[in-house]
Parts: sequence; C-alpha cells; structure tokens
Amino acid sequence: MSETTAVGPLSKSVDALRTTFADSARFRTWVGAADQAEALERVHRFAIPPPRIGSEHSIDELRAARPYAAVWTSPEDGAFGMDHSSSGDSFQYQHAGQLAARLVWDVPAEIADNPAEIFVRFNNELGVILTEMGDLAADGSGTHLAFSSVRTTEGPARVHPKLVPRLGDFVEVDLLFLWRT
Repeated sequence: MSETTAVGPLSKSVDALRTTFADSARFRTWVGAADQAEALERVHRFAIPPPRIGSEHSIDELRAARPYAAVWTSPEDGAFGMDHSSSGDSFQYQHAGQLAARLVWDVPAEIADNPAEIFVRFNNELGVILTEMGDLAADGSGTHLAFSSVRTTEGPARVHPKLVPRLGDFVEVDLLFLWRT
C-alpha cells in the first residue's frame, strides 16, 4: 500500500521527527539499520503496522517489530498552534506544537534477570540517541525536526510480568518533543 505524502505543518513535523530518529547513528545501530531508509522502516507513524492476520499482533510479530520508535501528534493541549511573527506589511505565522514518541526495545534474554543492567543499557542507548538527535535538530538543514526540548513523559518502564507471555519482555519510554518553525 502506498503512503500519502505529508503536507502541511502537522504531517511534515511528524516526518521531520522520523527523519531525525533515522539519521541518528546510534538509533540506526540500535535497530540494526544500514542506512536512513532501513531506519525509517523502524520509525512508525502513530504505531507499528497492523497484524498480518486478525486484530492482535502475535508475539512473534511484536518481537520482530522491536526495537522501534513510533511518532504521533501529542493529544495534550498545545499539540499545534500558529503564532503571528511579523509586523508592518509582512504578515506571517510560525507553526509550533508537540509531538510524542515511544521507543520500544526487547529485553535481551541474557540479562532478563538483572533489572539494573536492563535499565542501564536502555538508558545509555536513549541518552546517546537523544543527544545525537539534538545535534541533528540544530544542523539547520530543514530535514530534521528543530525541537526546542524533549522530555520523558512515561518510563522507561518494563512490561508487567503477567503480560510477558502474550507480548514478550520489553522496555519502553514515552517522549514529548516541543517544536517551532
């Protein structure tokens, strides 16, 4: 199925954040991607693709999908706005908003019994990915999301043990990016 081309500030901001993730060298390593195109296959708009069969993903589909990032417009107040940024004869607006992202990573079996190691590894990756994304955001290329801040909104957290048989063992974190054109 072909994808609709992003137009307008909301859709373009989602795609710019996807590109920012995909251009992070550490994110590419984290998802096993050789280049931006492969990395973009692991940065989803809103959620991972639907299951092949039925209404729920199988555990094998979920494991195959991880690690990944998903990006969407934040449902909170301030998801999008336009501010007048000109005076005199010039009349222009700046676009601004919030984007949410979720990073999900499978817990390696060899450290499944060591929660401290799980979170140190995950936080190490997360920290380097976000630092690289900040550098990309400041590059002025126009292809990366020029975010002014990023913060965690939930997690990092490990899936509840009762859900592991159905979903697999993973860690996830939710992030909030504030951006302005």
